[in-house]
Amino acid sequence: MSQLANLADDLAFVRQRVDRVNRSVFPSSILFLWAGIILAGSVLLDLAPTMGGAFWLVAGPVGGVLSAVLGWRWSVALGVENMGLARRQMLHWGGLVAALLVSQLLVMSGAMRGDAFGAQVMLIVSLSYFYAGIHMHKSLLWLSGIQAAAFLVAVLVPTLPQSISGIVMAAGFVWVGIAAHRHLGNGAPPPLRR
Repeated sequence: MSQLANLADDLAFVRQRVDRVNRSVFPSSILFLWAGIILAGSVLLDLAPTMGGAFWLVAGPVGGVLSAVLGWRWSVALGVENMGLARRQMLHWGGLVAALLVSQLLVMSGAMRGDAFGAQVMLIVSLSYFYAGIHMHKSLLWLSGIQAAAFLVAVLVPTLPQSISGIVMAAGFVWVGIAAHRHLGNGAPPPLRR
């Protein structure tokens, strides 16, 4: 009978591990990080456009590296080593960065006005979150819709369009982050019982 009890304990352990992995794809801290970056960068684009551009050249890559570190630490805390998922994440978000860098050529060549570039960035980012929501985690679909709304604000609102869009996006990131945090209880992966 003790072998049967051990087997039941082992199966419960495996089930608990699978449940943890299925419930948590990314930490809320990544969303909170980007909410802060987006808010600061968006306001700077309206108030000091040159500084705003420089901010994004630094904050974008630094935020990406910090996101990777936070995601890696999260997966270690969960006890998950999914290199396939990590590779897909890196290719997805790296593709976004590449698309944004290449699209800057439109401004440099004179084919697009610089003030229209911010709206184009929001559209590209919205599409990127949409695909991430389909292929990685459905909560990212909400962020795609929020990004699309921010795009509309940037195009239709004549006064401080980047700031207002940034507030909309940052609020959305915080909202999704809090929802993910609540979904997991205290936001941290639950300890494994063994």
